[in-house]
Amino acid sequence: MSSSSTTTDDVLFIWGQSICRMTLSHGVGWLFYGIYLATFFAYIFRPHHARQLTTNRMLQAAMLALFLSSTLQFVTDFVFSIAQVQGYLMSTRFPLPERKDAWQDTHLPFYVLQRWPPAINFIISDLIVLWRACSLRQSHRWLKAALCGLGLADVVVWCVAAAFTSRDATRRSADRSTDETVNTVSVVTSLIINVVGTVTIGVIAWKHNRTISQAAILRWRGDVPRVLLVLVETGFIWAFVQVVYIILQDVNKVPATRLDMATGAITKMALYLAAILPTVTLIIVRSKRSLEDSLQPSEMSSVCQQCSSVVSTSGTRTRTRGEAVRLTMVPGSPRNDQRKSRFGREPTGPITVMMEEETEVSSKI
Repeated sequence: MSSSSTTTDDVLFIWGQSICRMTLSHGVGWLFYGIYLATFFAYIFRPHHARQLTTNRMLQAAMLALFLSSTLQFVTDFVFSIAQVQGYLMSTRFPLPERKDAWQDTHLPFYVLQRWPPAINFIISDLIVLWRACSLRQSHRWLKAALCGLGLADVVVWCVAAAFTSRDATRRSADRSTDETVNTVSVVTSLIINVVGTVTIGVIAWKHNRTISQAAILRWRGDVPRVLLVLVETGFIWAFVQVVYIILQDVNKVPATRLDMATGAITKMALYLAAILPTVTLIIVRSKRSLEDSLQPSEMSSVCQQCSSVVSTSGTRTRTRGEAVRLTMVPGSPRNDQRKSRFGREPTGPITVMMEEETEVSSKI
């Protein structure tokens, strides 16, 4: 009786560890799935400015794919949790010591389904980062080629990782080293893409802010600077989460420990953050306004006066290239009648070039 009792206690202890880890990680995942649903429906119902038809359709397809992938993960985790508790504690088809293995053998599709949504979410999130960076750097062909190469490598790495982990799941492999290695490589690839894309956007944001400063517009209220700032901030937040995940993946060697539970929780959180952050970014990009929409008529007059003050005081200092371009656009300047805007019309005031520059950057975000 003592031996039987000890065996039962050991089995129940192992089951308790497995169910506890599953409950913690899935609970975190369900919380973030709820947050994702809120952002997704905010994206759907948010009024937005018209974009290019092809770009708009591609973004809508990406958002739909993120929604389907995240929902598949949520449904799989939810059904898996209920089925696991029922199979471990309520099924009497197999003896107690054999029950766990027997249940896992008959529920292998759950393990396979749990491998692909993370790959899909990370791929789409990474491609959106690359799309933003390429849109803002259209004239740099070498950079666009490098970013496209990174995107292709990212797709291949994540598909290989999902295939390897699915294979090990169906084979019931006890060796976790292969899964950990391919997962780490795939997340590192995503981290590199995120850092490169975020730095590229950060450079654009810095140059745009410098241009505004050179124009001496102190009350600039266009949405482009804010959108660029959000792109940079979300990029670095996502990079921080990826670094934490990589570290936990590397140091987590013993299953069913607190560290292992933390790794499971951060894994689920990262899966849904890969869908939340790009969705939030697109919500902000969708609702951005141009400078003309941001300034009231009285404020437009104030901005023009600020630009005129730059003209009156600029003779005592060296003008930068950006200032020279803007000063030639002031009504009555010698070169004003000889210059035309990029839209083929005569400039109408000192703010014209700044509006057109913001419109150009805004159209690329």
